[in-house]
Amino acid sequence: MKTIMVVGTNSSCGKSFVTSAILRYLNNKGISSAPFKAQNISLNSYITDENKEIAYSTYVQSLAARVPAKAIMNPVLIKPARDKTQIIVNGEVIYTGDYQNYDNYLERIKKNVQEAFFKLSKEYDVIVIEGAGSSAEINMDNDIANSFIAEIAKPYSILVGDIHWGGVFASLHGTLDLMPKSLKNSVKSF
Repeated sequence: MKTIMVVGTNSSCGKSFVTSAILRYLNNKGISSAPFKAQNISLNSYITDENKEIAYSTYVQSLAARVPAKAIMNPVLIKPARDKTQIIVNGEVIYTGDYQNYDNYLERIKKNVQEAFFKLSKEYDVIVIEGAGSSAEINMDNDIANSFIAEIAKPYSILVGDIHWGGVFASLHGTLDLMPKSLKNSVKSF
């Protein structure tokens, strides 16, 4: 099993699009592949055929891969709201309340992410992982969607930046410089 990871310089830089494009390309080549996003923060969700809730972007990526959407493709979904946050693990709500309690669920989240990744990797030849936000979140102690999953998956990583806003080369360079070593060493293309 091979793993490709799409990480980015920031949110909305094109990670979801690039992930979808890679999945469709692999499918067109007859290669069995599936999307994986360890943790997503989004209000937009989709209910799978298993009656589980995942991020809508992961559902779109499953369409690109031409495979059924499954909860293990997006094991953690965080849905923010005005005064409460939902933590959804394996497609089911495990907590609704103050986001500051997220750390109380961290060990369960890590365990579920790891289990979901290894289960999915037994079903497909290639897993295409999408990171979240910036892959150099130096203000975070526990970056589940980028560093944590990269340590587990040992991927070939692609760093995505958006030239639309300008400064893309500085963004790519700065992000690479600030990435944790385990993730930085996996970046092979831009």
